[in-house]
Amino acid sequence: MVFVRCSHYFQPLYIFPFFHFGLQWLRILLLYLCLNCIRRIILLPIPILIMGLPPFPVEGPFPNGMEYNLKKE
Repeated sequence: MVFVRCSHYFQPLYIFPFFHFGLQWLRILLLYLCLNCIRRIILLPIPILIMGLPPFPVEGPFPNGMEYNLKKE
């Protein structure tokens, strides 16, 4: 999850990665964010890819912990 502060609307907005929700997040961005924020979000993935992705609460089709147990066995 990427935290972005929208300087136009002065409110925090949470943007979820596109690989979890498809292109639906893009429509939400176009509805709620100004052009400056969209420009900033386009530049955001560069440092994220360099530093590595943070852990996400949703990990594939398995419930939490189930995937880890399968790999352990």
